[in-house]
Amino acid sequence: MTRSNKSPSKLPQRQETWYLAVRELRIWITPPDEEPSQPYVALMVNLDQGIIQSFDTYPSPPTRPAFGDGERRDLGKDWL
Repeated sequence: MTRSNKSPSKLPQRQETWYLAVRELRIWITPPDEEPSQPYVALMVNLDQGIIQSFDTYPSPPTRPAFGDGERRDLGKDWL
């Protein structure tokens, strides 16, 4: 797959509604010889199609670069 150097505004656009949720899980991970920790999960859902687009776990709260440089719309100023 070839990566495009076009800016996002130049790519074909679709009217879709996506939901991104970042939550600390209620489970504890207890690896040998390490402190127990609670991982975070990031779930991206396409609400129009009802499908999970992306799912990933993180050992600490993810930051915006973890989700790429896409345009932030309807997420509010304090989404993370």
